[in-house]
Amino acid sequence: RGSLAEEEMQRRLARIHPVGGYEALGDCDVVVEAVFERMDVKIPVFQALDAVMKPGAFLFSNTSALDMDALAEVTSRPELVAGTHFFSPANVMKLLEIVRRIMGPDHPDTLTAMYNVTDSYLRQGKYVQAEALASQALEIKRRVDAPDSRRANSMEQLASAYRGQHKYAQAEALETNVLKIRGRDPASEDYWLPRAMVNLAIDYQLQGKYPQAEKLYDSVLELRRRKLGPENPDTLAAAGLLAICLSYEKEYAKAKDLVQEVIQKASQSSEQSSLALAWYNSASVEAAAAHKDVALEYLRKAADLGSRDVLTMASDENLKSLRGDPRFAALIAKAKEKDHAAAEQASK
Repeated sequence: RGSLAEEEMQRRLARIHPVGGYEALGDCDVVVEAVFERMDVKIPVFQALDAVMKPGAFLFSNTSALDMDALAEVTSRPELVAGTHFFSPANVMKLLEIVRRIMGPDHPDTLTAMYNVTDSYLRQGKYVQAEALASQALEIKRRVDAPDSRRANSMEQLASAYRGQHKYAQAEALETNVLKIRGRDPASEDYWLPRAMVNLAIDYQLQGKYPQAEKLYDSVLELRRRKLGPENPDTLAAAGLLAICLSYEKEYAKAKDLVQEVIQKASQSSEQSSLALAWYNSASVEAAAAHKDVALEYLRKAADLGSRDVLTMASDENLKSLRGDPRFAALIAKAKEKDHAAAEQASK
């Protein structure tokens, strides 16, 4: 029709390589099936293509109406199957409809999406919604006999949702099971096990079970020292948690000695956040000991470093005696201002 120059037509035709069998498609990264629009025709073609295509290759169908799940399930690569409906005529209608499979609630991708949405709810403080979704995900994982580690992830999220609604006993029950699961896996010692121990300690602490919490914090600190070394920021953070717990038990001398050790080590580090957290922990301990002015001075030092950790001070039980002091409100405002400026800088 004259829409293409002869040279362009020949160039495009040269890209087409007819073959006489499916085996010739074995090295392709992507294969698009476009046979007659009937399931009994497409299924044998999908099976034949799947048998010769290399691992990791995508198998697409040009169907406009047939069930992509049914086509995917006859292959060994259902996660790599999708519909790619090219509207006719393809050279004029520059539109490609991508038809994703309906994977169902048990599919790993669905569970991953549920985990991510639950995490978003928790970050926004939407604890009721997080509880509902985490409960659903946990039930699915139990039904399909998912690995313990994946069930533990949902249990942690559900415990966080409970904690946000002050359902501390329910959170404690879940975190106790999580700790058992993490404790059976030696590979979890670097991250998952200490995290589970801290979460359970927090549940104990929130219920006034300070001796149980102290025991767990002490175990976390010992584990961090052994695995990461005494100057590591995570080790220093664990020491700070233990110090605050000791102050709840009115063991002020032990708590002060510990936070002073943390400040000394953090001062030698290049991690400003570690030093800010150390000053914050010291302030919490001093406030618990009714040393109001000293606590406010330590909070000022933490706020000067612009640490986000200082923003948690409004909910710290030890600091409740400071909440009516205008200096305390000014420190919160200062920390927020510094964090906002840091966030603005990071976004540029």
